Amino acid sequence: MSASDHWHNRLSINNVGHRLLTMPLFVALIPFIGGILLAESILLPLWLTIAMSALFLGVAWLLRSHLSALIYGAAAMLFIGYTVVECHNSAPSIPYEQDMEMVVRVESPPAEREGYRVAEGRIVEWYDDSWHTSDERVQLWLRNDSIGVDDEVRLYGKVAKRMSRYDDYNELLRRRGLVGGVGISDYNTLCVEHSEASSLQNRAIERLESYNGDKEAKATMVAMVAGSRHNITPQLREDYSRTGLAHLMAVSGLHLGIVLVIINLLFAPLSLIHHGHRLRVPLVLIALWLYVVVSGASPSVIRAAIMLSAVQIAWVSSSHYNSMNILSLTVMAMLTYNPNYLYDISFQLSVTAVAGILLWAVPLMRHLPTTGGISSYLLSSVVVGIVATLWTMPLISHTFGSIPIVGIILTPFAIICAYIILSFGILTLLLPAPLGMPFAYIAERASLIQNRMVAHGASWEFAAVDYTLGSEMVAIYYAIFMIITLAVWGYERKKVVTLQHNDTLGY
Repeated sequence: MSASDHWHNRLSINNVGHRLLTMPLFVALIPFIGGILLAESILLPLWLTIAMSALFLGVAWLLRSHLSALIYGAAAMLFIGYTVVECHNSAPSIPYEQDMEMVVRVESPPAEREGYRVAEGRIVEWYDDSWHTSDERVQLWLRNDSIGVDDEVRLYGKVAKRMSRYDDYNELLRRRGLVGGVGISDYNTLCVEHSEASSLQNRAIERLESYNGDKEAKATMVAMVAGSRHNITPQLREDYSRTGLAHLMAVSGLHLGIVLVIINLLFAPLSLIHHGHRLRVPLVLIALWLYVVVSGASPSVIRAAIMLSAVQIAWVSSSHYNSMNILSLTVMAMLTYNPNYLYDISFQLSVTAVAGILLWAVPLMRHLPTTGGISSYLLSSVVVGIVATLWTMPLISHTFGSIPIVGIILTPFAIICAYIILSFGILTLLLPAPLGMPFAYIAERASLIQNRMVAHGASWEFAAVDYTLGSEMVAIYYAIFMIITLAVWGYERKKVVTLQHNDTLGY
């Protein structure tokens, strides 16, 4: 008798349950988000939601050894999500459509529009019968070319309640925390106090723009490395939008992910020394957050940095389940801080992309042939880019009314260009001007190649399909993604040993 063995796959619901039990925060996040959504359609007293949250939490604790505790726990998270929304509901403190004197601080680099520039700002104080301090964020319409980021403007004007003629975009801006719009021109400006202290972002922009090169390529490099799109032309913006690669022009989770890989490579030698790995993690996180400041520290970038910092800590612990738990805890904490983040498309794209990477890309990368070194990082980044594109595509179609077909084809090449642009762009900023010149040249050439590739892809007839997915279809797509994920979790590989008959031994 001889033995042979083979692997046998079988679907087991117990495997799915075991996976979910290792990710309790991921399971709790779902009813928590449901409570936030429920608060938009049903009005309940705050005292009632607090009481119900406490009641269901107490019952879940008492029944913690029973399966029914999960139901009570989910109900508690639902009411907690509802309570969070109710605790944040407050009316703006500034009067609308009323002429008054105010002081406004410009908080983001102005972006060019047709005939004006747009930026985000904050009303520092305003005057009625007396001066009132304020902290309300507003949209600024600038028709004064001398005003830049970090400047404080004293003007006489009004706060418009509408920030856009499009209802959906107006609501989106409101969800992002903006309460109105303020127009600033030469006619209503009383005085401007220019910021004398150059911020790290402004210094980075000045350094990158000081080198000679193609104007559009340099604008792309500045946008991707320093987070300022002030020199992006309308045609270039349209090309990137049509190919579905517009996210490359603004520092986002993708950029921070690439920067995180670069930083890990730079600090990799620390692992060779005794206890060097303990020093590596805090240094990587400090470097990541320093880049966040250099790139402008926009709310979307900060949110992405928080999530990636959590993922970095989880990866160090070598646990895929911890990654999902930490990501879920991060999302829950951010929604507790501001539940309106849930309706912010940049937040949605960041969370969806990172979740897709953890659920699909990370397991796929474990099965890729690894040779070590930069080639493995590049191959992993291509997988990450494709998965992130696939997971965010339903949201992009729902929000922007377009499915970028060519983006899937161009993403691997764009990821490679992005690595070069960010790597050599960061080296340009770190090194003194003469030494940084060759690195700036390489980053600018890579930006030029990327721009030409995107322009060529945008010219294709099938570059994008104009189609808007409804909310129901978006929910169905992500339900399918989760069903596929649960099905993969449910498969169990078992080694089966078969005893075979051997005639020569008389068996």
